[in-house]
Amino acid sequence: MAAQQVDYDFIEKAFKQTIKNMNQTGEGLRIFGELQSLVSSVTNFKAFLVLGGSYQERMMTARSDIDFWVVFYGDSAFKLRKKFFNKLFKTTLVNPAFNIIQSSYPHCHPCSFSVRSFNEFTDNIYRQPPNKRKKRISAGMKIINFGKAIDIDNPIFGNKSEYVEVRKKFNDFWRNHGTDVWDVWGDRSNRLDKVIKNLRRYKGKSLYRNVQLPIQQIATAYGFPERFQRTMSLHDKLMGWVGRPRYAKEKLINIGTIVYSLRAKNLRVTDIPLNNQNKLKDQIRLFTEHIYKPFRTWIKLIISLRNLLESAGLVIAYFGITQTHAYLIFSKASNQYNHIKGLDIEKTNVNIRVLANLGKIKKSEAKLLQTKFTVFHEEKNNEGEVIHIAGFSGRFRTHVLLYEISKKDLLSESIEIRNRVLNSLKKLQLFNFKH
Repeated sequence: MAAQQVDYDFIEKAFKQTIKNMNQTGEGLRIFGELQSLVSSVTNFKAFLVLGGSYQERMMTARSDIDFWVVFYGDSAFKLRKKFFNKLFKTTLVNPAFNIIQSSYPHCHPCSFSVRSFNEFTDNIYRQPPNKRKKRISAGMKIINFGKAIDIDNPIFGNKSEYVEVRKKFNDFWRNHGTDVWDVWGDRSNRLDKVIKNLRRYKGKSLYRNVQLPIQQIATAYGFPERFQRTMSLHDKLMGWVGRPRYAKEKLINIGTIVYSLRAKNLRVTDIPLNNQNKLKDQIRLFTEHIYKPFRTWIKLIISLRNLLESAGLVIAYFGITQTHAYLIFSKASNQYNHIKGLDIEKTNVNIRVLANLGKIKKSEAKLLQTKFTVFHEEKNNEGEVIHIAGFSGRFRTHVLLYEISKKDLLSESIEIRNRVLNSLKKLQLFNFKH
């Protein structure tokens, strides 16, 4: 039986309506009074309602829980009464919003909720010991870099575009203090290569750690629910939270169960049958080459592209990463480029190629496009990964080349690069095919 589809707009509207209704209650008025005091005393103060978990990953079912936060930002340091806000937001925001949500999805619950401040991921921790600092930066990445802000019709609350600026300031803060936030998640590629090469030497406990850490990195980026970080099984993380659930279910179904069994029984890899050893080795190789290494290759680039688009007001439904490329899919409900499904990026010898995904189109439409653009179509290579081939094919999705850009320019997230992206989309929008 297929999982019930979730209406993400309905989820957002539940939160928006609840915040709108807050000024009709005494506790809500107390919150707005405190927020207004912060607006008056803190330069550029904004509150952001930010959702994560499976909502962020766009993999919700009718039984999914939701991670969300209210994030406070200001250009200057300020004292935050967290206990006060957590208590009042629970009664004025959390409970009423989920009463609305549960009218359609009765098994959907808040996974975790808290009030957070930008300072607790920046100024408050940069002098802390490295290990403690890394944990807080990692939490900041999850909430700030990957969380989805909701546009609230209230001047105290910031919108999606403003939240992109918060992300930039978070990344810039740590860069100015000598840390690239992405380096906090150490690259485990060499370690995984070593595991594959010397698999028979490993005991279950050390093997579990070497597989678990890369999975945890990807799961965090894709919205791994905060409440279950220590309790969800390796198998469930791998199947549901590495961005490629279909690939994982087809190719990696045994890793989690075999590794967990080795760990639980304190066994060495050599203690299990040879066919299971070979199966485990092959699946760890597939995970490394088709999921983890591509994740390390593409994550900074695709997030930079997402930030550029969101800063211009475009709504991104979700992003994905494969071995050969990364992609963004536009939200259907808010897509001003209605015939463009999203954008793909792939590497050339020296640059990043940006392609627009048009889905399946007619041959006559492709001929019109070829007067202004280079047209590509999708095919699968020998390993089953999608690649872009020059030319049109009516059997596969069509992509058109928008432009090529250097990696450095894309990562800069500059206004100039954003305008270049938007101008290319507007040019393509002139070919407005209705399907």
